[in-house]
Order: sequence, then structure tokens, then C-alpha cells
Amino acid sequence: MTGWFGESWGAPACDPEEHVATPVGKSCIGCDELIKAGDQGVTMPLVRLNLPAMMIAYHLDCYLKKIMPHTRECVRCRGIERDDHATYCQYRMLGGECNCINLEDV
Repeated sequence: MTGWFGESWGAPACDPEEHVATPVGKSCIGCDELIKAGDQGVTMPLVRLNLPAMMIAYHLDCYLKKIMPHTRECVRCRGIERDDHATYCQYRMLGGECNCINLEDV
């Protein structure tokens, strides 16, 4: 079961019944930094082949960066998902502007 933690950010996902305790001390799967009291984010199950399922946590910003493309208006990346950018891309590494040299690298 997925859940959200911290203060509500007003999204439909912030159903009061899905609110969970902030997983303080757990590593964010998106940035590897520890979740702290007062952080906002989501939890969800991770299921891997031949391993037990486990709950993972994302900071809200890390989760949104993972699921939301840069922007459809960007002439360089046209909304390509972050992990689909070239490995050297500034946007992929730091969230800056897309600098993929060859769009076929993307």
C-alpha cells in the first residue's frame, strides 16, 4: 500500500486515509539522504525478483522529479523523462537545463 507523509500539499493523493508516519531515518530512494521530521513525501512497496518486498520512501521533490518530465516546451528534450536523458546531461544530474548534445543520445 502506498502512502504519503508530512504536511499535505493539496494533491488528490493526500487522502487522509493514506497518511502515514514520516519514516524518519530511512534513506530516500531518489537522493539517498535521510528522511527528517517535517519532510514531505511518499512511500510505496518495492517488489524485486527473488527478494522480499519492502517499503521505500521518496522525498516529495525527489519523487516529482522522477515522474514529471522536464517540460514539453523544451526544444531540446521535449519532455523526455529525467532518467532517459544522456548520462552527462545537466538536467539529469542536477535538475538544470537540458544540455544533451545529440538528441539521439536521449
